[in-house]
Amino acid sequence: MKYICFLAKSEIYKIVNSFGEKRREWSMGMWRTIQVEGKITGRSNIDTIIDYLTVDKRTYDSKAYEEDEIFYLQFGNGVYGINQWIKSDSSIDAVGNVYERDCTIDDLFNELSKLAKKFPTLDMYLHAGDDYESRTCVCSFIIKDGEVSKVEPLINELNEISDEQAMKNFISQLRG
Repeated sequence: MKYICFLAKSEIYKIVNSFGEKRREWSMGMWRTIQVEGKITGRSNIDTIIDYLTVDKRTYDSKAYEEDEIFYLQFGNGVYGINQWIKSDSSIDAVGNVYERDCTIDDLFNELSKLAKKFPTLDMYLHAGDDYESRTCVCSFIIKDGEVSKVEPLINELNEISDEQAMKNFISQLRG
């Protein structure tokens, strides 16, 4: 508390009156929440893309990052993370935060373009929330036949990350 005296009056006012967005920006960084839905076809494609996007919990490496610098859409293990968004049955239906902070809309477009090119049977929608975990959809992406299109939001608001999902992710982290 003794360091506050070195701040200008205007800075103290900003700190005292900063709630919501700015408070999150200063404390934890900017997380982006996304919602994905769709499928990937072909048994070999499913196994390959899951292996490709999975981050090794010991080394934090993945084939996606090593080969193509795909970072934000990797399968992580965060409590509120999107985590393994492609299921073993080929379905894609998840909501959560991307792998790491400071993900921009351009980052999502670039990574989706690489995924679509590498896995042309990926058929999905990705809805991007606004900065700081906002559930307000700011744009959607359509991924089909190896191409990515960025479009106006197809939904108004992303689904909420459920307490059940967060608890499941937390327990998964404890198990290692």
